[in-house]
Amino acid sequence: MGFSIFNSLKKVKVLLLFMLFWLVVYGLMRVVFLNMYFSDDIASLSLFKVFYWGFRIDFTILFYINLPFFLYYLFLYDLLPSKPAVWIAWVLMVLNIPFLALNLIDLVYFGFVGRRSSVDLLYVLKDTLVAVPGFLVSYWYLFVVLVVIILLFIVVGKRLLRVRVAVRDWRSVISSYLVGLFALLIMGVVAYGETGRPIMPSTPLLYFSPEYQPLVNNSAATFLYSAVKRQQRLSVKNFFTSEQLDSLFTIRRQYPAATPFQKKNVVIFILESFCKEYLDPSSRFRSSTPFMDSLIAHGTWFSNAYGNGDGSNKGLVAILGSLPTFMDEPYYYSAYSHTKFNGIGSILKREGYSTHFFMGASPDHYGFGKFCKMAGIDHYYSEMDFGDQRFHDGQWGIYDHKFLPYAASVLKQQPSPFFATVFNLSTHSPFAVPDDLRSRFEGPGLRPMQVSATYLDYSLRLFFDSIRNEPWYQNTLFVFSADHSINVVLDSRNNGFTFYHIPVFIFDPADTAHRVIDRPIQQFDIVPTILNKLHYSKPFMSFGYSVEDTTTRYVFNRFKGVSQLTDNRFMLGYNDEKDQPVFFYNVRVDPDMQVNLLRDSVYAADRSRMERHMRGLIQRYNNSLIRQELLVE
Repeated sequence: MGFSIFNSLKKVKVLLLFMLFWLVVYGLMRVVFLNMYFSDDIASLSLFKVFYWGFRIDFTILFYINLPFFLYYLFLYDLLPSKPAVWIAWVLMVLNIPFLALNLIDLVYFGFVGRRSSVDLLYVLKDTLVAVPGFLVSYWYLFVVLVVIILLFIVVGKRLLRVRVAVRDWRSVISSYLVGLFALLIMGVVAYGETGRPIMPSTPLLYFSPEYQPLVNNSAATFLYSAVKRQQRLSVKNFFTSEQLDSLFTIRRQYPAATPFQKKNVVIFILESFCKEYLDPSSRFRSSTPFMDSLIAHGTWFSNAYGNGDGSNKGLVAILGSLPTFMDEPYYYSAYSHTKFNGIGSILKREGYSTHFFMGASPDHYGFGKFCKMAGIDHYYSEMDFGDQRFHDGQWGIYDHKFLPYAASVLKQQPSPFFATVFNLSTHSPFAVPDDLRSRFEGPGLRPMQVSATYLDYSLRLFFDSIRNEPWYQNTLFVFSADHSINVVLDSRNNGFTFYHIPVFIFDPADTAHRVIDRPIQQFDIVPTILNKLHYSKPFMSFGYSVEDTTTRYVFNRFKGVSQLTDNRFMLGYNDEKDQPVFFYNVRVDPDMQVNLLRDSVYAADRSRMERHMRGLIQRYNNSLIRQELLVE
């Protein structure tokens, strides 16, 4: 048995040397990539961090690519006759060559498209094959490098596969298998990552600005991830000429101001799964929220507010990035996450703001850490920063009444101006409330969601009590928005119109007049509204408008795969794939969407107007992401 264990250890050594060979090759390609496309940034980059995370991603993808070979080599190789065993091993090892070629091709191809290859390369394969001869002529040196690496690989492979040991008995086989399983388990743990979330192409967004994501990644990772995830692909739209599209819908916003930019602090509270009904006196789901009621009574209430997405990750993109969601997956997990844009954090940082995000869940919960980096938010505070697991709710993270005051304590240490987002947890199912406080918020007939809304109200009061006497309090703008709503009343919130109703309000301690704005507003109107209130006069990108903007307002969202556009009277449903409308309702008189007016000639003009706007929005969104045209200067 000792001999079989020794033989197994030799086989593990072979696998490690095999991995080392490819890790060196991938690392050298990253060095070339760095010098080709990021040479001007070398001084400002942490090269250790670049190559550390590059190594982690390389190791992960090489492990998955070669897992069939590892399993075969550890458990079947010695059981088969010599020649077939070696040939099968070579076939499995040669699987690395296509991914090597893909990385070499991207050394050039990246210069044209600005991103690593993904599965869409297969969609253009037929046309690409025609260009292969010309590619080989222009970039012959890449072909030479490919051949050299393959020859080295053959030399190394022959040495690694040279030794074969006959199987002696089943005890030896079992001991050999145990060693092999243990080795694979260790390698699998390293490949998966230690944070509880798998390492994937978007992982670098936690540690680098989006423009460096291609540097830390490799093309094998982006290609395979896009193939496995089957990321939604957008297509270029040409409904309108460039001039027509600019007149119909532009994402360039600029609000000239009569007074200079006001460096007021900005704090956005994103209220998890928070329903408008909790604040509506006429709803049977009205909750006891005396503190939020007092803020609304001295602030601006948007009575006709909507969410743009059906999940937290989409709501976050809309609120902080002013981007809609035409894809089923969140923007930062999509095939277009490399497309640069300036979120509110990026914009305010240029004006001297520090930027912060607080959420009492695990680091990078739902990928929020990735998007915060993309939106220009530098400092992310999670349950790890809070540091006391005694106050963990057992489900999502730290209880609100502890984490929100913690956020306040961090902000009290920041110099003005600062921008912060505070994302609470308690109002998400299962609506956890601390046992020692529950009796304070419970009441006859109240559902758990209503109790949690009252508990959040209490937690917000603690936050404000902590900062009310700070010198910067009067110079701070507080914005409140739900990330999305939930179907609290199934018979009235199960259609695409009522489903997206959310609460949005603004409280400014320096201006406590109560206002109610009935015009439709949506989550991606929040960024332009904030910037307009700060008298920010420079151009910026937004798919929304300031609430002070008199432009005709349309609300966009997607419900069950259908894109929806709503104004103050109508809702249009649109099938993106077929480029045609599917329904048209007068939601002012028919909020339950019972009478489809799509074929009613009486409403032809209104339907045509909204179809044009929907197509303009789709064309602007698709083409901007595909052509990387989200930056507005």
